[in-house]
Amino acid sequence: MNFHSSGWLKRYLQYRAKEPFVLWGGELPSIFIPNAELAPEVVHELDDILYNTLRQSGVLFGCPILDKPLAEGPPWFKYFGRQDQANFVYIETLFLAILQEIVFLAPHLGSQERFLARATIRVLQFYLRQDIDSKFFEMDIHNLLESLEFIKLLKQGEKLLLDRIKIQTNFSFLSSLRNNFAFLDIYSLIAWDRKFHGKFSSPIHYLSEIEYEYILLQKQLILVFSALLWQTSQLQEHAFVQRIFGKKGKRLPKQKDRMLRNYINASRLGKIEKYKLAHRIQEPVNLSDINMAVSENIINKYMVEQVILLSMIDNEASEPQERFIKELTWRLEMGAEAWETCEGSVAEFFVKYEDRFDFIRGNRSLYYMQSHIYERVTIAVQKNRDRLMNEIEQTGRLYSVLMKATQAPLTTEEKQFARTQLLSIAKTVPAVAIFCLPAGGVVLAVLLKVLPFNILPDSFAD
Repeated sequence: MNFHSSGWLKRYLQYRAKEPFVLWGGELPSIFIPNAELAPEVVHELDDILYNTLRQSGVLFGCPILDKPLAEGPPWFKYFGRQDQANFVYIETLFLAILQEIVFLAPHLGSQERFLARATIRVLQFYLRQDIDSKFFEMDIHNLLESLEFIKLLKQGEKLLLDRIKIQTNFSFLSSLRNNFAFLDIYSLIAWDRKFHGKFSSPIHYLSEIEYEYILLQKQLILVFSALLWQTSQLQEHAFVQRIFGKKGKRLPKQKDRMLRNYINASRLGKIEKYKLAHRIQEPVNLSDINMAVSENIINKYMVEQVILLSMIDNEASEPQERFIKELTWRLEMGAEAWETCEGSVAEFFVKYEDRFDFIRGNRSLYYMQSHIYERVTIAVQKNRDRLMNEIEQTGRLYSVLMKATQAPLTTEEKQFARTQLLSIAKTVPAVAIFCLPAGGVVLAVLLKVLPFNILPDSFAD
Protein backbone atom coordinates (compact mmCIF):
# COMPACT_ATOMS: atom_id res chain seq x y z
CA MET A 1 0.00 0.00 0.00
CA ASN A 2 1.38 3.38 -1.00
CA PHE A 3 -0.29 6.62 0.12
CA HIS A 4 1.48 8.42 -2.73
CA SER A 5 -0.20 6.45 -5.51
CA SER A 6 -3.83 6.28 -6.60
CA GLY A 7 -5.81 3.30 -5.30
CA TRP A 8 -4.32 3.16 -1.80
CA LEU A 9 -7.75 3.23 -0.14
CA LYS A 10 -8.89 0.18 -2.12
CA ARG A 11 -5.73 -1.67 -1.15
CA TYR A 12 -6.22 -0.72 2.50
CA LEU A 13 -9.80 -2.07 2.47
CA GLN A 14 -8.62 -5.29 0.80
CA TYR A 15 -6.10 -5.68 3.61
CA ARG A 16 -8.76 -5.09 6.28
CA ALA A 17 -11.18 -7.48 4.56
CA LYS A 18 -8.55 -10.24 4.94
CA GLU A 19 -7.42 -9.14 8.42
CA PRO A 20 -10.58 -8.04 10.30
CA PHE A 21 -10.31 -5.50 13.10
CA VAL A 22 -10.21 -6.67 16.68
CA LEU A 23 -13.10 -4.63 18.06
CA TRP A 24 -13.27 -2.94 21.44
CA GLY A 25 -12.52 -5.47 24.16
CA GLY A 26 -15.25 -4.30 26.49
CA GLU A 27 -18.98 -4.91 26.18
CA LEU A 28 -21.04 -2.90 23.73
CA PRO A 29 -24.26 -1.39 25.10
CA SER A 30 -26.74 -4.25 25.15
CA ILE A 31 -30.17 -2.70 24.56
CA PHE A 32 -30.84 -1.01 21.26
CA ILE A 33 -33.77 -0.83 18.85
CA PRO A 34 -32.62 -0.12 15.25
CA ASN A 35 -33.78 3.23 13.85
CA ALA A 36 -34.67 4.45 17.36
CA GLU A 37 -33.23 7.53 19.01
CA LEU A 38 -30.17 6.74 21.08
CA ALA A 39 -30.82 7.04 24.82
CA PRO A 40 -28.40 9.33 26.73
CA GLU A 41 -26.94 6.42 28.70
CA VAL A 42 -26.24 4.52 25.46
CA VAL A 43 -24.56 7.58 23.92
CA HIS A 44 -22.42 7.84 27.06
CA GLU A 45 -21.31 4.19 26.73
CA LEU A 46 -20.55 4.57 23.03
CA ASP A 47 -18.60 7.75 23.75
CA ASP A 48 -16.51 5.88 26.32
CA ILE A 49 -15.69 3.17 23.77
CA LEU A 50 -14.81 5.79 21.14
CA TYR A 51 -12.68 7.80 23.58
CA ASN A 52 -10.72 4.76 24.72
CA THR A 53 -10.18 3.66 21.12
CA LEU A 54 -8.75 7.04 20.13
CA ARG A 55 -6.73 7.25 23.31
CA GLN A 56 -5.11 3.84 22.80
CA SER A 57 -4.02 4.74 19.26
CA GLY A 58 -2.69 8.12 20.45
CA VAL A 59 -4.87 10.05 17.99
CA LEU A 60 -6.70 11.60 20.93
CA PHE A 61 -3.50 13.41 21.90
CA GLY A 62 -2.29 13.97 18.34
CA CYS A 63 0.45 11.42 18.96
CA PRO A 64 -0.19 8.27 16.86
CA ILE A 65 1.01 5.01 18.37
CA LEU A 66 2.03 2.17 16.10
CA ASP A 67 1.72 -1.03 18.11
CA LYS A 68 4.35 -3.73 17.67
CA PRO A 69 2.11 -6.50 16.22
CA LEU A 70 0.95 -4.17 13.45
CA ALA A 71 4.47 -2.97 12.68
CA GLU A 72 5.63 -6.58 12.32
CA GLY A 73 2.55 -7.66 10.37
CA PRO A 74 1.93 -6.74 6.69
CA PRO A 75 5.09 -7.12 4.57
CA TRP A 76 4.50 -3.78 2.85
CA PHE A 77 4.54 -1.96 6.17
CA LYS A 78 8.33 -2.06 6.52
CA TYR A 79 8.59 0.31 3.54
CA PHE A 80 6.56 3.04 5.26
CA GLY A 81 8.28 6.26 6.25
CA ARG A 82 7.30 7.97 9.49
CA GLN A 83 4.67 10.16 7.84
CA ASP A 84 3.10 7.13 6.15
CA GLN A 85 3.03 5.35 9.50
CA ALA A 86 1.20 8.30 11.01
CA ASN A 87 -1.29 8.36 8.12
CA PHE A 88 -1.85 4.63 8.55
CA VAL A 89 -2.54 4.93 12.29
CA TYR A 90 -5.03 7.71 11.60
CA ILE A 91 -6.83 5.72 8.87
CA GLU A 92 -6.90 2.65 11.13
CA THR A 93 -8.37 4.68 13.99
CA LEU A 94 -10.93 6.36 11.74
CA PHE A 95 -12.24 3.08 10.32
CA LEU A 96 -12.13 1.25 13.66
CA ALA A 97 -14.09 4.07 15.34
CA ILE A 98 -16.88 4.13 12.74
CA LEU A 99 -16.90 0.32 12.43
CA GLN A 100 -17.51 -0.14 16.15
CA GLU A 101 -20.40 2.32 15.98
CA ILE A 102 -21.95 0.41 13.07
CA VAL A 103 -21.58 -2.96 14.81
CA PHE A 104 -23.90 -1.53 17.45
CA LEU A 105 -26.12 0.74 15.36
CA ALA A 106 -26.69 -1.78 12.54
CA PRO A 107 -26.29 -5.25 14.12
CA HIS A 108 -28.58 -6.76 11.47
CA LEU A 109 -25.73 -6.53 8.94
CA GLY A 110 -24.34 -9.57 10.69
CA SER A 111 -20.77 -9.94 9.39
CA GLN A 112 -17.45 -8.12 9.44
CA GLU A 113 -17.59 -7.86 5.63
CA ARG A 114 -20.94 -6.05 5.79
CA PHE A 115 -19.87 -3.89 8.73
CA LEU A 116 -16.70 -2.81 6.90
CA ALA A 117 -18.71 -2.06 3.76
CA ARG A 118 -21.16 0.16 5.66
CA ALA A 119 -18.29 1.91 7.47
CA THR A 120 -16.64 2.64 4.10
CA ILE A 121 -19.87 4.05 2.68
CA ARG A 122 -20.34 6.32 5.69
CA VAL A 123 -16.76 7.61 5.43
CA LEU A 124 -17.25 8.40 1.74
CA GLN A 125 -20.61 10.11 2.32
CA PHE A 126 -19.02 12.24 5.01
CA TYR A 127 -15.89 13.30 3.12
CA LEU A 128 -17.43 13.55 -0.36
CA ARG A 129 -20.53 15.33 1.01
CA GLN A 130 -22.85 13.40 -1.24
CA ASP A 131 -25.37 10.59 -1.15
CA ILE A 132 -24.32 7.19 -2.45
CA ASP A 133 -26.55 4.91 -4.50
CA SER A 134 -28.69 2.75 -2.18
CA LYS A 135 -27.71 -0.41 -4.10
CA PHE A 136 -24.27 -0.25 -2.46
CA PHE A 137 -25.84 -0.54 1.00
CA GLU A 138 -26.79 -4.15 0.22
CA MET A 139 -23.23 -5.22 -0.64
CA ASP A 140 -20.38 -6.57 1.44
CA ILE A 141 -16.86 -5.16 1.14
CA HIS A 142 -15.80 -7.71 -1.52
CA ASN A 143 -18.71 -6.77 -3.80
CA LEU A 144 -18.00 -3.07 -3.32
CA LEU A 145 -14.36 -3.47 -4.30
CA GLU A 146 -15.39 -5.24 -7.51
CA SER A 147 -17.62 -2.33 -8.59
CA LEU A 148 -15.89 0.12 -10.96
CA GLU A 149 -18.43 2.77 -10.03
CA PHE A 150 -17.60 2.42 -6.34
CA ILE A 151 -13.85 2.34 -6.96
CA LYS A 152 -14.17 5.75 -8.63
CA LEU A 153 -15.77 7.04 -5.43
CA LEU A 154 -12.90 5.55 -3.41
CA LYS A 155 -10.34 7.40 -5.53
CA GLN A 156 -12.18 10.68 -4.98
CA GLY A 157 -12.36 9.99 -1.25
CA GLU A 158 -8.71 9.08 -0.76
CA LYS A 159 -7.51 12.52 -1.87
CA LEU A 160 -9.94 14.27 0.48
CA LEU A 161 -8.88 12.00 3.33
CA LEU A 162 -5.18 12.78 2.88
CA ASP A 163 -5.95 16.50 2.64
CA ARG A 164 -7.71 16.33 6.02
CA ILE A 165 -5.06 14.28 7.80
CA LYS A 166 -2.77 16.58 9.76
CA ILE A 167 -1.15 13.86 11.84
CA GLN A 168 2.65 13.77 11.85
CA THR A 169 5.20 11.63 13.65
CA ASN A 170 8.27 13.91 13.63
CA PHE A 171 7.35 15.10 17.11
CA SER A 172 9.11 18.11 18.50
CA PHE A 173 8.09 20.99 20.72
CA LEU A 174 6.10 22.70 17.96
CA SER A 175 5.41 20.17 15.20
CA SER A 176 3.37 17.95 17.55
CA LEU A 177 0.81 20.73 17.98
CA ARG A 178 -0.47 20.43 14.42
CA ASN A 179 -2.09 17.11 15.26
CA ASN A 180 -4.38 18.09 18.09
CA PHE A 181 -7.62 18.55 16.17
CA ALA A 182 -7.67 15.05 14.62
CA PHE A 183 -10.05 13.89 17.36
CA LEU A 184 -12.65 16.54 16.57
CA ASP A 185 -12.55 15.57 12.90
CA ILE A 186 -13.32 11.93 13.70
CA TYR A 187 -15.94 12.82 16.30
CA SER A 188 -17.85 15.01 13.85
CA LEU A 189 -18.13 11.94 11.56
CA ILE A 190 -19.35 9.81 14.48
CA ALA A 191 -21.90 12.41 15.63
CA TRP A 192 -23.26 12.71 12.08
CA ASP A 193 -23.51 8.94 11.65
CA ARG A 194 -25.45 8.57 14.90
CA LYS A 195 -27.97 11.09 13.66
CA PHE A 196 -28.60 9.19 10.43
CA HIS A 197 -27.66 5.62 11.31
CA GLY A 198 -31.04 4.30 10.13
CA LYS A 199 -31.09 6.10 6.80
CA PHE A 200 -29.32 5.85 3.45
CA SER A 201 -29.35 9.61 2.87
CA SER A 202 -26.87 12.13 4.26
CA PRO A 203 -28.44 15.61 4.31
CA ILE A 204 -25.63 17.92 3.28
CA HIS A 205 -27.01 20.93 5.15
CA TYR A 206 -26.95 19.03 8.46
CA LEU A 207 -23.48 17.66 7.76
CA SER A 208 -22.23 21.22 7.27
CA GLU A 209 -23.92 22.33 10.48
CA ILE A 210 -22.43 19.58 12.62
CA GLU A 211 -18.94 20.09 11.18
CA TYR A 212 -19.16 23.82 11.81
CA GLU A 213 -20.13 23.14 15.41
CA TYR A 214 -16.90 21.22 15.96
CA ILE A 215 -14.85 23.76 14.03
CA LEU A 216 -16.11 26.42 16.48
CA LEU A 217 -14.91 24.18 19.30
CA GLN A 218 -11.43 24.48 17.80
CA LYS A 219 -11.71 28.25 18.25
CA GLN A 220 -12.84 27.83 21.86
CA LEU A 221 -9.98 25.46 22.55
CA ILE A 222 -7.40 27.87 21.10
CA LEU A 223 -8.74 30.67 23.32
CA VAL A 224 -8.48 28.38 26.36
CA PHE A 225 -4.90 27.53 25.34
CA SER A 226 -4.20 31.25 25.07
CA ALA A 227 -5.57 31.88 28.55
CA LEU A 228 -3.28 29.18 29.99
CA LEU A 229 -0.17 30.50 28.21
CA TRP A 230 -0.93 34.12 29.09
CA GLN A 231 -1.33 33.17 32.73
CA THR A 232 2.05 31.42 32.95
CA SER A 233 3.73 34.21 30.98
CA GLN A 234 2.36 36.90 33.29
CA LEU A 235 3.42 34.94 36.37
CA GLN A 236 6.98 34.67 35.05
CA GLU A 237 7.30 38.04 33.39
CA HIS A 238 10.81 39.43 33.67
CA ALA A 239 11.44 42.87 35.10
CA PHE A 240 13.12 44.15 31.94
CA VAL A 241 10.03 43.19 29.89
CA GLN A 242 7.87 45.23 32.29
CA ARG A 243 10.22 48.19 31.94
CA ILE A 244 10.34 48.07 28.14
CA PHE A 245 6.71 47.29 27.31
CA GLY A 246 4.80 48.38 30.41
CA LYS A 247 1.49 46.89 31.51
CA LYS A 248 -0.29 47.91 28.31
CA GLY A 249 2.34 46.47 26.06
CA LYS A 250 2.70 42.93 27.35
CA ARG A 251 3.63 40.29 24.82
CA LEU A 252 3.74 36.53 24.84
CA PRO A 253 7.22 35.01 24.55
CA LYS A 254 8.00 34.19 20.91
CA GLN A 255 7.91 30.45 21.49
CA LYS A 256 4.43 30.57 23.04
CA ASP A 257 3.19 32.92 20.34
CA ARG A 258 4.43 30.50 17.68
CA MET A 259 2.76 27.66 19.53
CA LEU A 260 -0.64 29.37 19.39
CA ARG A 261 -0.19 30.31 15.73
CA ASN A 262 0.49 26.63 14.99
CA TYR A 263 -2.84 25.78 16.55
CA ILE A 264 -4.62 28.48 14.57
CA ASN A 265 -3.05 27.36 11.29
CA ALA A 266 -3.98 23.73 12.00
CA SER A 267 -7.63 24.60 12.65
CA ARG A 268 -10.29 24.48 9.95
CA LEU A 269 -11.48 28.00 10.60
CA GLY A 270 -11.89 30.34 7.63
CA LYS A 271 -9.20 32.90 6.74
CA ILE A 272 -11.08 35.81 8.32
CA GLU A 273 -11.73 33.84 11.54
CA LYS A 274 -8.06 32.85 11.71
CA TYR A 275 -6.98 36.46 11.26
CA LYS A 276 -9.34 37.68 14.00
CA LEU A 277 -8.21 34.94 16.36
CA ALA A 278 -4.52 35.65 15.72
CA HIS A 279 -5.18 39.31 16.50
CA ARG A 280 -7.16 38.48 19.67
CA ILE A 281 -4.44 36.36 21.28
CA GLN A 282 -1.97 39.25 21.07
CA GLU A 283 -3.75 40.66 24.13
CA PRO A 284 -4.04 38.83 27.49
CA VAL A 285 -6.84 36.24 27.54
CA ASN A 286 -8.57 35.02 30.69
CA LEU A 287 -11.03 32.15 31.11
CA SER A 288 -13.65 34.68 32.19
CA ASP A 289 -13.30 36.36 28.76
CA ILE A 290 -14.30 33.19 26.89
CA ASN A 291 -17.92 32.43 26.07
CA MET A 292 -17.59 28.79 27.10
CA ALA A 293 -19.86 26.35 25.26
CA VAL A 294 -20.65 23.34 27.45
CA SER A 295 -20.71 20.41 25.04
CA GLU A 296 -21.00 16.62 25.32
CA ASN A 297 -19.02 15.07 28.17
CA ILE A 298 -16.59 13.45 25.72
CA ILE A 299 -15.80 16.84 24.14
CA ASN A 300 -15.39 18.56 27.51
CA LYS A 301 -13.02 15.81 28.65
CA TYR A 302 -11.06 16.15 25.42
CA MET A 303 -10.69 19.91 25.95
CA VAL A 304 -9.43 19.50 29.51
CA GLU A 305 -6.93 16.80 28.53
CA GLN A 306 -5.65 18.95 25.68
CA VAL A 307 -5.05 21.80 28.13
CA ILE A 308 -3.20 19.41 30.45
CA LEU A 309 -1.08 18.26 27.49
CA LEU A 310 -0.28 21.85 26.61
CA SER A 311 0.77 22.54 30.19
CA MET A 312 3.18 19.60 29.88
CA ILE A 313 4.57 20.87 26.59
CA ASP A 314 4.91 24.28 28.19
CA ASN A 315 6.86 22.43 30.91
CA GLU A 316 5.61 24.69 33.68
CA ALA A 317 4.20 22.42 36.40
CA SER A 318 2.71 24.75 39.00
CA GLU A 319 -0.16 25.22 41.41
CA PRO A 320 -1.60 28.12 39.34
CA GLN A 321 -1.88 25.78 36.35
CA GLU A 322 -3.65 23.23 38.52
CA ARG A 323 -6.08 25.92 39.66
CA PHE A 324 -6.59 26.92 36.03
CA ILE A 325 -7.51 23.35 35.05
CA LYS A 326 -9.87 23.03 38.01
CA GLU A 327 -11.58 26.28 37.02
CA LEU A 328 -11.89 25.01 33.44
CA THR A 329 -13.61 21.80 34.56
CA TRP A 330 -15.96 23.90 36.69
CA ARG A 331 -16.79 26.17 33.74
CA LEU A 332 -17.50 23.06 31.65
CA GLU A 333 -19.74 21.66 34.41
CA MET A 334 -17.74 18.43 34.62
CA GLY A 335 -17.77 17.79 38.37
CA ALA A 336 -15.29 18.34 41.16
CA GLU A 337 -13.08 15.27 40.53
CA ALA A 338 -13.05 15.30 36.72
CA TRP A 339 -9.71 17.08 36.48
CA GLU A 340 -8.01 14.27 38.44
CA THR A 341 -9.24 11.63 36.00
CA CYS A 342 -8.14 13.75 33.03
CA GLU A 343 -4.73 14.40 34.54
CA GLY A 344 -4.28 10.69 35.23
CA SER A 345 -5.26 9.81 31.66
CA VAL A 346 -2.65 12.14 30.14
CA ALA A 347 0.11 11.21 32.57
CA GLU A 348 -0.42 7.46 32.17
CA PHE A 349 -0.34 7.62 28.36
CA PHE A 350 2.85 9.67 28.13
CA VAL A 351 4.69 7.79 30.86
CA LYS A 352 3.97 4.58 28.94
CA TYR A 353 5.12 6.02 25.60
CA GLU A 354 7.63 8.61 26.76
CA ASP A 355 10.43 7.20 24.62
CA ARG A 356 8.44 7.82 21.42
CA PHE A 357 7.99 11.58 21.77
CA ASP A 358 10.90 14.00 21.77
CA PHE A 359 9.00 16.82 23.44
CA ILE A 360 8.16 14.67 26.49
CA ARG A 361 11.58 13.23 27.34
CA GLY A 362 12.80 14.59 30.66
CA ASN A 363 9.69 16.77 30.97
CA ARG A 364 9.36 17.89 34.58
CA SER A 365 5.64 18.57 34.25
CA LEU A 366 5.04 14.93 33.35
CA TYR A 367 6.91 13.65 36.39
CA TYR A 368 5.25 16.22 38.62
CA MET A 369 1.86 14.92 37.48
CA GLN A 370 2.91 11.30 37.74
CA SER A 371 4.19 11.60 41.30
CA HIS A 372 1.20 13.72 42.32
CA ILE A 373 -1.25 11.15 40.92
CA TYR A 374 0.65 8.22 42.46
CA GLU A 375 0.55 9.93 45.84
CA ARG A 376 -3.21 10.57 45.62
CA VAL A 377 -3.93 7.00 44.49
CA THR A 378 -1.79 5.59 47.31
CA ILE A 379 -3.67 7.62 49.91
CA ALA A 380 -7.03 6.55 48.43
CA VAL A 381 -6.04 2.85 48.40
CA GLN A 382 -4.62 2.98 51.93
CA LYS A 383 -7.80 4.59 53.29
CA ASN A 384 -9.93 1.92 51.61
CA ARG A 385 -7.58 -1.02 52.18
CA ASP A 386 -9.98 -2.99 54.39
CA ARG A 387 -12.85 -2.59 51.93
CA LEU A 388 -10.66 -3.65 49.00
CA MET A 389 -9.39 -6.70 50.92
CA ASN A 390 -12.95 -7.69 51.77
CA GLU A 391 -13.90 -7.52 48.07
CA ILE A 392 -10.82 -9.57 47.10
CA GLU A 393 -11.58 -12.28 49.68
CA GLN A 394 -15.16 -12.52 48.40
CA THR A 395 -13.81 -13.11 44.89
CA GLY A 396 -12.58 -16.62 45.67
CA ARG A 397 -10.52 -17.32 42.56
CA LEU A 398 -8.79 -13.92 42.67
CA TYR A 399 -7.72 -14.47 46.27
CA SER A 400 -6.33 -17.89 45.33
CA VAL A 401 -4.44 -16.46 42.36
CA LEU A 402 -2.91 -13.66 44.46
CA MET A 403 -1.86 -16.12 47.12
CA LYS A 404 -0.33 -18.36 44.45
CA ALA A 405 1.64 -15.39 43.07
CA THR A 406 3.50 -15.10 46.37
CA GLN A 407 4.85 -18.61 45.93
CA ALA A 408 5.12 -19.34 42.20
CA PRO A 409 4.91 -17.71 38.75
CA LEU A 410 1.45 -17.18 37.28
CA THR A 411 0.29 -18.31 33.87
CA THR A 412 -0.57 -15.67 31.25
CA GLU A 413 -4.26 -16.35 31.81
CA GLU A 414 -3.91 -15.94 35.59
CA LYS A 415 -2.01 -12.66 35.21
CA GLN A 416 -4.70 -11.21 32.93
CA PHE A 417 -7.46 -12.46 35.23
CA ALA A 418 -5.82 -10.89 38.30
CA ARG A 419 -5.25 -7.55 36.53
CA THR A 420 -8.84 -7.41 35.31
CA GLN A 421 -10.37 -8.41 38.65
CA LEU A 422 -8.21 -6.04 40.72
CA LEU A 423 -9.15 -3.07 38.53
CA SER A 424 -12.80 -4.15 38.54
CA ILE A 425 -12.81 -4.23 42.34
CA ALA A 426 -11.02 -0.86 42.52
CA LYS A 427 -13.82 0.66 40.43
CA THR A 428 -16.31 -0.20 43.16
CA VAL A 429 -14.56 2.19 45.57
CA PRO A 430 -15.44 5.81 44.63
CA ALA A 431 -12.22 7.29 46.00
CA VAL A 432 -10.16 4.90 43.84
CA ALA A 433 -12.48 4.61 40.85
CA ILE A 434 -11.69 8.09 39.54
CA PHE A 435 -8.16 6.90 38.78
CA CYS A 436 -9.19 3.65 37.04
CA LEU A 437 -8.23 4.43 33.47
CA PRO A 438 -8.50 1.85 30.67
CA ALA A 439 -4.93 0.64 31.15
CA GLY A 440 -5.11 1.04 34.93
CA GLY A 441 -1.33 1.05 35.31
CA VAL A 442 -1.12 3.51 38.21
CA VAL A 443 -3.91 1.92 40.25
CA LEU A 444 -2.59 -1.60 39.65
CA ALA A 445 0.92 -0.62 40.75
CA VAL A 446 -0.41 0.93 43.96
CA LEU A 447 -2.67 -2.04 44.72
CA LEU A 448 0.26 -4.46 44.40
CA LYS A 449 2.35 -2.25 46.69
CA VAL A 450 -0.23 -1.52 49.39
CA LEU A 451 -2.22 -4.77 49.62
CA PRO A 452 -0.78 -7.47 51.91
CA PHE A 453 0.49 -9.82 49.22
CA ASN A 454 4.18 -10.40 48.67
CA ILE A 455 3.83 -10.31 44.89
CA LEU A 456 7.01 -10.13 42.85
CA PRO A 457 6.80 -7.50 40.07
CA ASP A 458 7.61 -10.08 37.37
CA SER A 459 4.53 -12.03 38.37
CA PHE A 460 2.48 -9.38 36.63
CA ALA A 461 4.91 -8.47 33.85
CA ASP A 462 3.75 -8.76 30.25
